Amino acid sequence: TLPGYHPVVGMDYAVDTALLWAPKDTQVEYQHVQVVGAPYLYLPAQVDSGPVYTRGLLATPSHGIAQHPVRDGWGAYAEWLRHLADDRGASPVCVCLHPHDATEDVVEAFEARGICPMSCGSTLEPAYLHRMRSFIRQHAFVTTNRVGTPAFYALYERRRLIMGGPLMGTEPPDRGEELSGDLDWTRARYPALFASEDSVDAGHSLARAELGADYVKAKDELRSILFGWYYGRQEAA
Repeated sequence: TLPGYHPVVGMDYAVDTALLWAPKDTQVEYQHVQVVGAPYLYLPAQVDSGPVYTRGLLATPSHGIAQHPVRDGWGAYAEWLRHLADDRGASPVCVCLHPHDATEDVVEAFEARGICPMSCGSTLEPAYLHRMRSFIRQHAFVTTNRVGTPAFYALYERRRLIMGGPLMGTEPPDRGEELSGDLDWTRARYPALFASEDSVDAGHSLARAELGADYVKAKDELRSILFGWYYGRQEAA
């Protein structure tokens, strides 16, 4: 998802209604908008006692999808990550891989450099966001080579974010991936992402806005919104 274009939780094309994570100027595209906050914010509350690994580094790199599989670049990224970890004195170093990318060759590229591959599984699995939060909270630092939801989850959890690293090449090229991985573009649009390593408070404030923390609904209200949207779609059809 491109920054500034928040994921649409639900879309009813018949009546032009959208459920969004957070309010954005793009909502003028729809006749009706309901802002409900990101699903991540609805995870059951758990006390965060701080990172398990006080020098731990978690990488959440860009990834391929079925329509745009990665064709190259994992070796270069693994090498960059190893140098970053050495420069920062980070240990342990883990990389969170999308299931599409966790091939034997890719896993070996990281393991050969002393980096532990892991995965949150498919985004369709109920435990996906639980795993993501757990992995983030275990580490003191999170790095990513593009702006995306893991970056904002890390900032929300008050972890120090390091933006950088080469992008993986996809086939066919993914323009959205290329734009969200353009660090100059990202720095101009989200300067707080690059300051968050020094100021977790600034990063947390940015994440609250991007994830729609002020729009999280109570259980009964959310149920009414979601079921109302669903049955509204059925009637419109």
